[in-house]
Amino acid sequence: MAFKVGILVVSDTCSKDPSQDQTGPALISYFDNLSKESKRQDHNYEVSKTAIVADVASEIQRVLINWSSDSEDIRLILTCGGTGFTKHDITPEAVSELITRPAPGIVHAMLTESLRKTPYAIMARPVAGVIGKTLVITLPGSPRGAKENFGAVSSTLCHALAQLEHTGGRELHMKMNRTLHDTEPGSSESKLGEKCNSDKRCGSDQDQDHNNNHNHKHEHNHEHNHDHNNEHNHDHNNEHNHDHSHSHNHNHHGLVKHTLINQTESGVPSVVKRPRKSPYPMLEIEDALQIVLENTLKPEVTTISIEDPELIGSILSKPIFSPMDVPNFPASIVDGYAVVSTDGPGVYPLDFASCASAHSEKRSVESGLIARVTTGAPVPAGADAVVMVEETEVVSTQEGGKEEDRVLIKAQNVKPGDNIRKPGSDLSKGAEIFAAGHQITNGGEIGLLASVGIREVSVYQKPRIGVLSTGDELRNYSDTVLDTSLSYGEVFDSNRPSLISLLRQFGFKPIDLDIVRDNEGQLEETLDAAINGKLGLDYLITSGGVSMGEKDYIKPVIQQKLNGKIHFGRIRMKPGKPTTFATVKRNSEDGSNANGHLNFFALPGNPASACVAMLLLVIPSLRKFQGLSEKSLQLTHISVRLAEPMKLDATRVEYPRVQVFVDENGDLVAKSTGMQRSSRIGSFKNANALLRLPSEAELHKSVLEQGERATVLVFGHIGPL
Repeated sequence: MAFKVGILVVSDTCSKDPSQDQTGPALISYFDNLSKESKRQDHNYEVSKTAIVADVASEIQRVLINWSSDSEDIRLILTCGGTGFTKHDITPEAVSELITRPAPGIVHAMLTESLRKTPYAIMARPVAGVIGKTLVITLPGSPRGAKENFGAVSSTLCHALAQLEHTGGRELHMKMNRTLHDTEPGSSESKLGEKCNSDKRCGSDQDQDHNNNHNHKHEHNHEHNHDHNNEHNHDHNNEHNHDHSHSHNHNHHGLVKHTLINQTESGVPSVVKRPRKSPYPMLEIEDALQIVLENTLKPEVTTISIEDPELIGSILSKPIFSPMDVPNFPASIVDGYAVVSTDGPGVYPLDFASCASAHSEKRSVESGLIARVTTGAPVPAGADAVVMVEETEVVSTQEGGKEEDRVLIKAQNVKPGDNIRKPGSDLSKGAEIFAAGHQITNGGEIGLLASVGIREVSVYQKPRIGVLSTGDELRNYSDTVLDTSLSYGEVFDSNRPSLISLLRQFGFKPIDLDIVRDNEGQLEETLDAAINGKLGLDYLITSGGVSMGEKDYIKPVIQQKLNGKIHFGRIRMKPGKPTTFATVKRNSEDGSNANGHLNFFALPGNPASACVAMLLLVIPSLRKFQGLSEKSLQLTHISVRLAEPMKLDATRVEYPRVQVFVDENGDLVAKSTGMQRSSRIGSFKNANALLRLPSEAELHKSVLEQGERATVLVFGHIGPL
């Protein structure tokens, strides 16, 4: 069985013209020769993936994340190119953000070999390390440099790749005679170490120099006391004890183990042990949104009356067809006189009047006579046109003067059908009124349903959403006794009202779950009640507690206490980098959504960050849940002209808040709302859109100039400035 290898060429030039790539084919040939030279054909390499991307960090990371997934089973990824000193050489930075376990020995070996050949090797910036169960090594872009660097480490790589199969180091290191054929990938049979048996003591003399203290019980009966600080201490990330201080006592009673003090109890605060680097890879916003949508549940269907206020904003789950013609009789469009069109102008006696009424009689009019009709009234049989009252004149009246007797028709060229609504001309029986997936947005649409006698419709149920804030520093803006004075370090909670109002703006009705303090137990209790309680939530949205602070408990509570799955914990965007998305199995008491899960959005604590993440990620998911089509999930994207220069972030796409307006020439223009600090909710004042600013790395420039065009995502009304 072979180790699967992926070769990723990083080059702007080759991404545009793959025929320019020489390094990829050179490495493929190199691996072919390695396999042919191998003494064991079942233990070699198989190049299973190749790709070429531009010098863009997001493209590099997208491939690495995909290839290092369990489904691909690629054990070794080699990147080629982008490791130098030019502005576009960003491969080491892109790879480093994803690596969880660096491999400095591989880097050292490659640099050492390169320096033997050229002094210019000091300008190389290779990176190596593990992503999941995949080893990633960055190589130079030239065919020769790539082969030489890989050749410097290839002789021992099989052992490194074999270790990625195992959870502990004991099996691999009981035998120290390491070779290329220590173990086979995917094999449970390893030749790296033999299990101890009753005839051979694990701690025998021949093994003592390299035992690495894997909790073997050594019985040393020395007559002196000394400390063995073994210099061969190898940390293999397993659960074995690596302390090599052996105490050999005079009492001849063997090894004495003592209970170690708890570090927290000894006065060492837990905060010093928290991670200094996020374990979550940095995803592009597009990839994060795709993950969110893939994990959004299908909506539930319910029946609702057209008089229910909840119908506005609801999505129809199935099409609606007209059960009748509208109108269901020939109706006059105007107030006037029903005539026979061929009679022409002249004075005609009035036969009768036809008014709009639920009890109208079916009557007819003959040539030479006319009938007075009102708007919406049935047109009598025999008449084929209606002349407006403005095109007539009363010649004489009946006795009493209340009714006309004879009327002059002045209109010429009257044609059949003039001013008459034919049956079914507005809506024919069986015609589709609304398609499945249509969103009811206004009262006129409800009126259309009523016009054909439809009283109930089938819609997708709107999501049940809970919103809460976390933080010891927060003060509820709606406190009973409210004054504007705050304690030192205290702030009013602006996140909940902001997020709740945004949700209402988009037609949702969230539930306010108040504030939860930075207490892990209280947080777990509140979240568990929200997820599994009687509220029957489909979505839980929190703000705060998702970064790297000592009281940021959201992520560990989701994983360790709620048994949730965190799909991502960082996004390459500004603001909103620590935005987290998880799914949690729920056990609602009322059984709703019993076979599904709850979508958990843990948004940043900075107000502007939370609102931007809400608009970019939460709203599309909510829209999908309630049944909107894929093309309608995101905010509307439009092109605008910039009113001022906009500086680009070096590596992250940025979403500053802007006011889009129509200028005097009818063009759409975007103007910044001021300082864009992530904590400044004031940046939403007058804002009606988010401006999408690509990163400097993506555009290869640092500023978008005034007058240049850019894309905005609209969430408010656009009008003149």
